[in-house]
Amino acid sequence: MSKARYYIELMRPVQWYKNLLIFIPLIFSLNLFNSRLYPSLFLGFISLSLLSSANYAINDIKDAPNDRLHPIKKNRPIPSGKVSKRQAAVLALTLCTTAFVLGYALNAQFFTVLVVFFASTQLYTFLLKKIPILDVMVVSFNFYLRTIAGAYIINVEISPWLTIGIFFIALFLALGKRKAEYIVAGTSSRESLRAYNRKWLDQALSTIAATTIATYSMYCVEVPLGQRLVPTVPLLTLFLLSYMHAVEKGVGENPHEIASKDKLVLISVSSFLSSIVVLLYFF
Repeated sequence: MSKARYYIELMRPVQWYKNLLIFIPLIFSLNLFNSRLYPSLFLGFISLSLLSSANYAINDIKDAPNDRLHPIKKNRPIPSGKVSKRQAAVLALTLCTTAFVLGYALNAQFFTVLVVFFASTQLYTFLLKKIPILDVMVVSFNFYLRTIAGAYIINVEISPWLTIGIFFIALFLALGKRKAEYIVAGTSSRESLRAYNRKWLDQALSTIAATTIATYSMYCVEVPLGQRLVPTVPLLTLFLLSYMHAVEKGVGENPHEIASKDKLVLISVSSFLSSIVVLLYFF
């Protein structure tokens, strides 16, 4: 039973929230209350989450030698010796196989997205995570893939303005994470950070924030359905600005935890997301 706990820790289910993006097409196609679509989307979520966990296991196998020297990462299952590399490899293979079988059972397009997602993540693990700019670009691309995966599962079209906007907001969050890491630990916490500097990170974060607002605004103006969401543009702006303010305090190293540490971020993102649902479905 104790061994199972370490396997679960290796899978990092706390990160599965990222895969909720596959439900975005459901919401924006006005199918939120179409219960017939939920079983396939749920299977897609499980498939994507299992594949994500396989990727985390592979990443930890590769990084184990360096993680043993890290004050915090040394406590992870592989560096600490609680799970061997062989056991982690078997787990990763099992998760990959299950994920791809589920994906193939859903449809060919979703299966293709899974393959691309796995390939891009492995490129990140073994090469791109060390290359500045490309490291955050590939992370953002994977958020884009999660979104179109949902569209393929339920066979609906989704506006390019929306998918591009999701890419940019993911890029914004990734840059915020890099800036927070830079503020807290300098260039020692991540190899790619050695090529960054504070001024560039500030400029990049501001530029991508502005681009995100512009892209979402274009969705609201150009797409008939999106015109209902014009009032949410200020809420998105508030969220981005409050997030930048929180990052400035060095609390953005883990984006999924920042809302619990900054009330304005929590209020703004909650208001933004809930307003989207209310305006799309009740007005």
